[in-house]
Amino acid sequence: MSAIAPDTKLQPGPKALNWESRWILVLAVVMMAGAILAAYSNSFQAPYHLDDGDSIEKNASIKSFSTAFFPPRNSGITVSGRPLLNVSLAINYRLGGTEVIGYHIGNLLIHFAAALALFGVVHRTLQQPALAGRFGRHAMPLAWGTATLWALHPMQTESVTYIIQRAESLVGLCYLAALYAFIRALEKPSRTWSAITVIACVLGMTAKEVMATAPLVMFLYDRTFVSGNFAASWQLRRKFYLSLAATWGVLLTLVISSGGRGATVGFAQVSALDYLLTQASGICGYLWRAIVPVNLIFDYGAVVEKDPSVLVPSVIVMLVIMAAIGWALAKKPVLGFLGTWVFLVLGPTSSIIPVATQTLAEHRMYVPLASIMAALVILPYRWNPRFCLGLSIALVSIAGVLSHQRNAVYRTDVSLWQDTVNRVPDSSRARTNLACAYLAANEVSKAVEQFSLAVELMPEASGYTNLGIALAQLGELKEGLVVLAKAVRLKPDNAQFRAIYGNGLLLAKRTDEGIAALQKAVELEPKNASFHFDLANTLSQLDRNEEAERHFKEVLKLAPKDAEALTNYGALLRRMHRLPEALEKLEAAYAIKPESSPVRSNLGVALLESGRADEGVTHLQKAISLDPKNEQARYHLAIYFAETGRTVEAITLFESLINLSPPTAELLSNLAVLYARENRLAEAVTTLKKALVIDPKHSASRENLEKITAYLEQHPGS
Repeated sequence: MSAIAPDTKLQPGPKALNWESRWILVLAVVMMAGAILAAYSNSFQAPYHLDDGDSIEKNASIKSFSTAFFPPRNSGITVSGRPLLNVSLAINYRLGGTEVIGYHIGNLLIHFAAALALFGVVHRTLQQPALAGRFGRHAMPLAWGTATLWALHPMQTESVTYIIQRAESLVGLCYLAALYAFIRALEKPSRTWSAITVIACVLGMTAKEVMATAPLVMFLYDRTFVSGNFAASWQLRRKFYLSLAATWGVLLTLVISSGGRGATVGFAQVSALDYLLTQASGICGYLWRAIVPVNLIFDYGAVVEKDPSVLVPSVIVMLVIMAAIGWALAKKPVLGFLGTWVFLVLGPTSSIIPVATQTLAEHRMYVPLASIMAALVILPYRWNPRFCLGLSIALVSIAGVLSHQRNAVYRTDVSLWQDTVNRVPDSSRARTNLACAYLAANEVSKAVEQFSLAVELMPEASGYTNLGIALAQLGELKEGLVVLAKAVRLKPDNAQFRAIYGNGLLLAKRTDEGIAALQKAVELEPKNASFHFDLANTLSQLDRNEEAERHFKEVLKLAPKDAEALTNYGALLRRMHRLPEALEKLEAAYAIKPESSPVRSNLGVALLESGRADEGVTHLQKAISLDPKNEQARYHLAIYFAETGRTVEAITLFESLINLSPPTAELLSNLAVLYARENRLAEAVTTLKKALVIDPKHSASRENLEKITAYLEQHPGS
C-alpha cells in the first residue's frame, strides 16, 4: 500500500441517515396516510351491506347521544353489548345522518389511527434492550413497513369498507393504543401512561369482546421483552396487572346485559367440539390468506365443517403450529410472542364458544394480522437488511394494489355477493343474499334463479318463502303460492310465513283462503301489528267494516303512532259516515306525517264531506303536489270543482286521471257531462261511447248519450 502524502486532507464520508429524526417520522406518517388513502379511495361510495342496515339505518338508539350509550339488547345485531361502537355511529349520525360516505370516512380514520398505534408499538419494541442491538438502527423503517403493510393488507378491507365491522377496527385501535401506552409505562414508570393503558382497555371492552385478551398479551409482552420471566413481571407490576384484569368486569357486565347477543352466541345451535374443529380449518385458511391474500371470502355463512378430508389435515397443522409456538415460547421468546399473539387474540371468537351465525370470518384477523406482518417485514432483516427494506416497499405496494382491487368488489350488493358466491358456491346464505341484491336491483328473474339454488342447497321454510315472493314478483303467482305453501307446511306455527302466504292468496283472488291465513297469523302472533293491519285492510276492502274496525283498533293499541293505520282507519270511519271520528284519526295521522300524500288526500276528502271545503281543497291540492299520481285526490277535487261550477279545472283533473290509469265508465260519464256544459258536444259523445265500450250496461252514460244525440239531431248546426 502506498503512503499518503503529508499534505493530503482526508475527506469525510457521507453522513449516515438519522432514521430517528423528526422529519423522517413526519414523512413516514404522511406516506402511510397517503398509501392508505390511495388503497381505499374507491371505497367511499360503497353502500350499506348485510348487517349495516340493522345496526345503522334501523338503529334508533344512534339518533341521540342520550340513547347511544345503551345499544339494543337481546338482539343479534352487531352493536348489541358494544356501547363504544354505538356511540361512534351516533357521532356519524349527528354529523351526516345516514349518508354512507361519513361512515366510510370514520372507518378509515379509525383504521389509520390503529396503524399509527401499531407503528408506535413496533418502533418502541425494536428499541427494547433485548432487540435494540439487532434492530434498533432501522427501528423506524421496520416499524413503518410493518404498520403500513398491516394497514394495506387486503384482509383488512372487511373491517374498514364493510361499515359495521368498525367493531373490529375500533377494538383494534383500543387494543394497539393500550399496548403502546403499556410499553411507555414500562419504559419509564408513569401514572399517566398507566392510566391511559387502563382507560384504553376499558374502552376496548365496550367495543368488542376480543379485548378480553389484551391484559394477557401485555403480561406476555412484559415477560418477553422486558422482565424476562413471568414471576419478575408479576412481582414488579402486580397492581398494574390487577388494574388491567379489573377491566374484565366491564366486559362481563356488557356480555350479561346483551342477553347472549340474541342467542347468536352459545351452544344452543353448535356444539363446542364442532365449533372448535371448524375453527381449525378456518384458521388454516386465514393464515394462508395472510401470506397469499387472494380468494378472500366476505361471508362464510354458518358453516360447520364435517368433512374428515378437510378436518384431519387442518387439525394436524394446528397441532404442529401450537407445538412450535410452545417450543418457541420457551426457547425463542420473541417468535413465541408473535405466534401466541395470533392465537390468543383469536381465542374469544375462534376457539370453543360458538358464534353460531358466523362461525368463520376473516375480519377476526384484524389484530392478529399485526404479528404476521411484523414477521414478514422484520425477520428477513436479520439475513439481509438492504434486501429487507426493498422487500418491505414491494410488499406494501402489492398490498395497496390488491386492497384497491378488493374494495371495488364492495361497490354494489350484487358485485359483493356475486364474488362471495364465486368463492363459496355451496353457501345457501350467499346465494340468498345475492338473490336479495338482484331483487333490490329489479332483476327478478336472476333473483328467482339464485333463490332456487339456495333452496336446493338448504330446503328450509325461509328459503321457500323468499322464492315464493320472488316468483310472485316475476308474475308467476300460481307457482309462487305452491312454494309458499311448502314453507307453511314446514313451519306451520310460523306466523310470518302464514301472513306472507295469506297476502299471496289475496293477490290470486282466493279471498277466503287469504283471510283465513291472515287470521291464523294473528292467532299465532296476536301482538304483531302488521298482521292486524293486513287483515284490517282486506276486510275493509270487502266492506266487512265492523271486523276491519276491530283489527284497526288492535293495530293502534300496538302502534298508536302508525300514520298509515290511522289514515286507513280514518278512511274506513268516513265510509261508515262517522265523520267526527274519521277526522280525529286523520288529523292525528297528519300531525305525524304532514308530508304524506295519502294522509293529505284522505284528510282532504273527509274535510270536504264535513263542509270544511277550503281546508279540504288545500289538502287535496297539496296531496297532488306531493304525489302527482294520487288518483284519489284528483278525483275528489275534480268532483268538488264540477259541483261548484269550476268546470274547466274539473275537466283538466278528469283528463289527467284518464292518463294515469285505465278509466272507468263512471269517470268517462262525468267527464262527458262536463264537456257538454262547455258545449263540447262532439267530445262528449265520443267520451260516452268509450264509457259504454267499457261498461255497456252503464245507465248514466247511455241516458246522457241519448240526450246529447237527440239534441244534435234537433240542432244539426250545434
